[in-house]
Amino acid sequence: MSEDTVLRRNKWDAIDFPVLIATAEAFDDGVAPVLQDGQVKVDGLTEDDVTGALIRLIEHGGYIDGEVTRTMGGGSFVIMRGLSERGLRATGVWPADDRAVQSVVAALESAAEKETDPTKKGKILAAARAVGQVVGTAAGETLGAFMRQQLGIPS
Repeated sequence: MSEDTVLRRNKWDAIDFPVLIATAEAFDDGVAPVLQDGQVKVDGLTEDDVTGALIRLIEHGGYIDGEVTRTMGGGSFVIMRGLSERGLRATGVWPADDRAVQSVVAALESAAEKETDPTKKGKILAAARAVGQVVGTAAGETLGAFMRQQLGIPS
């Protein structure tokens, strides 16, 4: 794993995800129907850390519905209207959308029930278990999105 990959993963775990959780909690607590960057606080993070994370979560991640205004002095002002569907799912406010993956698991299990050859049946059930294990992971989200696209199911 490259140092760049480790840095990105650590930034998500150490900064962006805690800021996303804090944002979800702020909206859930009814702090305001619209939040500004100064209203989201995370222990151990500076205001600049939080603002940087909010910008990434709005502009690049699609986790927060909001706007970023850049000031003439090089600063930024963030306004948030709420979490997007992706943000609601990432924070656990909404359940993961794994219907497509679960459909594949069900189809594989159904095929296994109909299979008479024990070796083939075992392989089909192993495939069903393997597919079922990716539910709730990034791989599961990717597989589910791909399957929805291929089947013409809206996301």
